Amino acid sequence: MAMATGPGSRTIENQWTCALLASPNRVQGGGDVTFSVKLSNPGIAQLFSGSNGTIDSIPNISGGQISAFYELFNYIYDPGDSQLSIPTSNPAEVRDQQSPVGTYTIKVTVTAKDPGRIEDWFENNASLVAPEQSDVWRSLGSTLSNQTTGEPSLGCNTSLRHPDPIASNSATHICGPHRRSGAMAGHPQPHGRNWLRPLQRVHRLRLLRELPNTVR
Repeated sequence: MAMATGPGSRTIENQWTCALLASPNRVQGGGDVTFSVKLSNPGIAQLFSGSNGTIDSIPNISGGQISAFYELFNYIYDPGDSQLSIPTSNPAEVRDQQSPVGTYTIKVTVTAKDPGRIEDWFENNASLVAPEQSDVWRSLGSTLSNQTTGEPSLGCNTSLRHPDPIASNSATHICGPHRRSGAMAGHPQPHGRNWLRPLQRVHRLRLLRELPNTVR
């Protein structure tokens, strides 16, 4: 088995693959984040030209067929140290999340609600493939049923980053334009020391007025 992260995937016997996506994968406190699970198999990419191997990318498949497919499974999320409460759904939306600052690995385990229903879905949607490819199509259903039943289960993970808002604001402030207040606000930024000369002349005149006439 191979494991990859961000988004991560686990391939069991080089067959079905699970991918977990976080949108966005960088979120501030109080922001919303949505987790979605995609299942794919290299056999789908071979059956359908232009497909990336996911059920979602099958040409001419309807949204209802896709939803019915993903409803065949249970989704158990492991939030790790993020302290998120993630619903057992796909997609799973977390509103107003308040994770501590840090980078977290979120995991999900996908199991079949009823293995027989998975094979039924492939049987009922066999019209998506040519008749001569129906046996290969049905074998994909049988394989997925086996992979999501018992051990090892089908699972994947992704990374979620919660940056420090203070550090982000400080960086923005340092890199942002310099703003001046008072009489100088709204005037062009002076260059060099030429802008000091008028002030020096005013200062000299003020000193001359304050000196006694005998000194002048």
